[in-house]
Amino acid sequence: MVETKESPSIFADIDSELPEEQLSKLFLETILEKSVDVSNPIYKYSFKETYKVNLDICGQTGYQLYEPTNYSYKYGEFLEDPDFKIVYKDIEFIRERLRGDRSRTAMGRDSKYILQICRKEDLFTAHTKAKVGNAQLFLVRIPFFKDIVENFGASQQTLPLRDEPDTPIEPVEEGEIASLMKEMLIETRICLKNNIKRISKGNQ
Repeated sequence: MVETKESPSIFADIDSELPEEQLSKLFLETILEKSVDVSNPIYKYSFKETYKVNLDICGQTGYQLYEPTNYSYKYGEFLEDPDFKIVYKDIEFIRERLRGDRSRTAMGRDSKYILQICRKEDLFTAHTKAKVGNAQLFLVRIPFFKDIVENFGASQQTLPLRDEPDTPIEPVEEGEIASLMKEMLIETRICLKNNIKRISKGNQ
């Protein structure tokens, strides 16, 4: 079995500790000048139509124009009616990526249905005793917590937070389970008979 060698990153030689302006300029320059190889067969299949991309790297701007047989770019300008506009707002995120840190990302759409790819941050770590059971339900009982994480207690991973059922549940007395099961079976049998009668009448 032949092992495929991973190509070195185009960003491998960039010093992550450069001042913000210098780093953002170099990051944009690398994207515009080194990220595209028109001679690569993948380019031909990826860009059968023209793609316009505007880039804003922490205030440093430029555009890329992907055409079926040609690639061009320009600093300091945007294309009208781009297919994509990619904006890096946080230089620290770029630094982390250059250092090899892999921050978790989340993807979704905003109110205007524009795709957003954002960084997930760890808010805090909560340590609970083992006897707490469902730590998530325990945590959202703390009064100030609802102001920190909205709808945490009603997430899909948990049941709604509730101290007691809405209606009281009467306990089943000893020996009552058998009679309750009989009643359920009788009701089920009656329902089945009624359904069979309806189906028979409908087929006549």
